[in-house]
Amino acid sequence: MAVLSTSVQIRLAAEGIEIAPAAEMRRDTAHHHASIDQDVTAWDIPIPAGPEILHLGGGETEVTVTGLDPREHRIIAVPGDNLHVPLQPPVADTVRFTVRE
Repeated sequence: MAVLSTSVQIRLAAEGIEIAPAAEMRRDTAHHHASIDQDVTAWDIPIPAGPEILHLGGGETEVTVTGLDPREHRIIAVPGDNLHVPLQPPVADTVRFTVRE
């Protein structure tokens, strides 16, 4: 587990699928979602929007998260299709880290 400052840079990658903007609506592509301190929703429905769920719908593979409270945090990365539904079979990765003042 890493100990980080209040600004955290997240880099996401995927193998076996192309990361692309959601608006392109192409088969065999996905874009990243990152849930911050939130459990993953059901695997067969769209990932909801909200301040704790980052939608990297432009095909981004990096994002900087700021303003995290000093404590332990968890990020769950989930690739989703152009409708924000998690890929099938489900794929996710979890990182835990601590932010300190």
